[in-house]
Amino acid sequence: IEEYSVTRKYVEYFEDSSAEMDLRAIMKIPTSRKGFRISTKADLLNTNTSSAYWLKFILVNPTTNQEQFLIEMFDFDIDEISLY
Repeated sequence: IEEYSVTRKYVEYFEDSSAEMDLRAIMKIPTSRKGFRISTKADLLNTNTSSAYWLKFILVNPTTNQEQFLIEMFDFDIDEISLY
């Protein structure tokens, strides 16, 4: 099994300060200064614990084979995670 890491340099993030946005609203947010931002180490320290943080990354299967993936996120201090 090949292993890949989801590290900060491949992750974009959005801080939902209301912690009430749903997936439909999040999917409309562009990558920009006011939307999803490319993360740095300082960005994802979770200094605002009342916010929800949405992370976006792309997973590509470069083969024509159907593959199974195990996603491990070691770089983040996360209480809960949902994947869509």
